[in-house]
Amino acid sequence: MKQDQPHGASPLFLDASAFTTDYIPDPDPYRRVQAEELAFELLDGMAGSTPRTVICRGSPGTGKTTCVRTIFSEIEALNSRFIPIYVDCRIDRTRYSILSRISSNLTGRPPAEDMAESEVIETIADHVLEHRAVLAVCLDDIDHISAGVTNYVLHVLLRMHETWPGVKVGAVAIINSPYFNLCSTPEASGSSVFHPAEIIFTPFSNDEIRGILRDRVQQGLSPWRAIRRDICPGGRGDDGMWQYPYGSLPASAGSDDR
Repeated sequence: MKQDQPHGASPLFLDASAFTTDYIPDPDPYRRVQAEELAFELLDGMAGSTPRTVICRGSPGTGKTTCVRTIFSEIEALNSRFIPIYVDCRIDRTRYSILSRISSNLTGRPPAEDMAESEVIETIADHVLEHRAVLAVCLDDIDHISAGVTNYVLHVLLRMHETWPGVKVGAVAIINSPYFNLCSTPEASGSSVFHPAEIIFTPFSNDEIRGILRDRVQQGLSPWRAIRRDICPGGRGDDGMWQYPYGSLPASAGSDDR
């Protein structure tokens, strides 16, 4: 519910979406190199050819998902026949649920409850062929699912052209573990066609973290906001409330000394 603001007071938020859990920040400048690498690896898809497979590897919180989703959004805006699909493997953990998610995103409707897995795969292939599309599937947190599921899904996607000539599918795998090797897992039936480029996401430095937080605050909050005097003593504004502009808060503003 929208709350009435005191007369003359500015709203608290300029862009409240900057503080939501599904907010996707711009990867520039902190992940520009990785974003450019990913865009380059997927470039063939923009021309109607099969995009390369890619691994984005790095510890949690290093910008992998943000980078992929940003590039996917740009692809959607530029080319209606290059279709990027994002799958969160923490949510979709089985063969059927992953393939169903891909099919749902393609067709706009979930598979029928009694639809067999082979029919879901056929639905994906038929849609790609019918629309003369190119498909890029991101499997985020792929190291959270079993090796059997991983290899089966990669096998289905990357070998789909063998059963349905003309189908063009690439894969982007997001991996948190530095040791997880997709090509050396047991029953690696997809490894013979899975020859990925690997993009490394190193942890952010302290300066980068400060910059990321600063950018988020500056995007989301109004330039001047009231601050409780017992938390951050400062100057009194025209409305009688204690205020500080961003960038000039004292070092003790966030301390526990209250």
